[in-house]
Amino acid sequence: MRSERRRRPGLWQPEVERRREAENAPMSEALVHLYWLGESCFVLQAGKTRILTDPFDASFGYGAPTIQGVDVVTISHEHAGHNNAALAAGKPLLLRGLTPGSAEFNRIDQKVKTVRIFTVPSYHHVLGGTPRGRNAIFAFDVLTATPPPRIVHMGDFGERHVDAGRRRALGAIDVLLLPVGGYYTIGAAEARAIVAELRPRIVVPMHWKTERMPADYPTTDVGPFLRGKEDAVLNDVASGNHLTVTTELLQRAGEAGEPLIVPLDFGPPPEPIAL
Repeated sequence: MRSERRRRPGLWQPEVERRREAENAPMSEALVHLYWLGESCFVLQAGKTRILTDPFDASFGYGAPTIQGVDVVTISHEHAGHNNAALAAGKPLLLRGLTPGSAEFNRIDQKVKTVRIFTVPSYHHVLGGTPRGRNAIFAFDVLTATPPPRIVHMGDFGERHVDAGRRRALGAIDVLLLPVGGYYTIGAAEARAIVAELRPRIVVPMHWKTERMPADYPTTDVGPFLRGKEDAVLNDVASGNHLTVTTELLQRAGEAGEPLIVPLDFGPPPEPIAL
């Protein structure tokens, strides 16, 4: 006969089992830190690599904070609100997704410290190059983990679909940073269609209107994108504008059966990391 373990007094038995499972479970590893500063601007901190995406200027209502310790600035296209590289202090590597004058796509595929960065071409509008021009999708592979988690920043994506060739180029996406506010980019309905096509594990909405932005700014807030998707929204994994992407979170998302959504609040940049 199997011997019964004595129950610790004061603990409900399911709680004992939960603690036992937690003690035997592998520790969750922090893979990348994401900080949303507003619009399409993020700081990605992966190990000793700090990346600033699509930096805005002061006209968008978020001020113009000086961001320290940046290794790389990525710019999806050359419109105001996305190309203010001066937001980064020092002399970081500047990766522009478009050639001078936005005449062509600037094909990028290179390793910077602990991150592989590559681009995939797209357009800012459903009609292609007109009227708003080209847009570079940036992908970031965090090489400190195996397999490397992939973060994809869609920039000012404006198309209704991602064709098969670009889906293959983007591959399996762990975290998708996706515009949802409409007018200048795709809106809620198109964003949902893109999520269905790309099937990322996690979606972080961006480029939506917050209370800090000018009253006449023509995009919507995040509400229309979230409406009806409440069961897929994770409200317990982020702190303000900061999301820590961990192995546990990616596993949780992978087991969910559908992409999970993590809305962030806008906020200030992180402090410099002591390296």
